[in-house]
Amino acid sequence: MEVTSLSGEDNGVCALIEGADFLKSSGNSKFDKKRVYFDKSSDALKWRGKHREKSIPIGSITEVRQCVLPPHFDCNRGNDCCISIVHGQPVRCTYLVSQSPEIITIWET
Repeated sequence: MEVTSLSGEDNGVCALIEGADFLKSSGNSKFDKKRVYFDKSSDALKWRGKHREKSIPIGSITEVRQCVLPPHFDCNRGNDCCISIVHGQPVRCTYLVSQSPEIITIWET
């Protein structure tokens, strides 16, 4: 039986497909807990919204960057636990806050 190991890049892709729990900005200065994942079949980041599944097509993402927590978000997590995904036309920004900086590093890459 042949054992194959995943490279760092493959591990990152597997982690994106599996998804991670984030606090996601919902627009009205509040954050909701969401499981965000990469769906290979539709080539999009997805999560379950209030009434239906929502997504950001990968092709519409212009930038993913580590960012400072928005001022209205009150928590004890450091600024290294937040990313913003810049996407769409007109340009929109989605904030995701993680429990750990390691998760952010994977999603930022």
